[in-house]
Amino acid sequence: MTIIDSNLQSHYSSAEDTTHNSLVLRRCLQLLNAILKEFASIKMPSGMQIMAQVIAHDVLTIHTH
Repeated sequence: MTIIDSNLQSHYSSAEDTTHNSLVLRRCLQLLNAILKEFASIKMPSGMQIMAQVIAHDVLTIHTH
């Protein structure tokens, strides 16, 4: 969530459009949306473990960009 907060602040506070910040913000919001959709559909405890693995993989992928 701190990545989203910092990129939102920089997006709205800067007068110039920074492509990198916009791209990171967009990817983070897409990831958050996908995670929330998955949590809404989970009904089994094993699904929570799978989601934890997916989240860990996606967060590491975002941090590498």
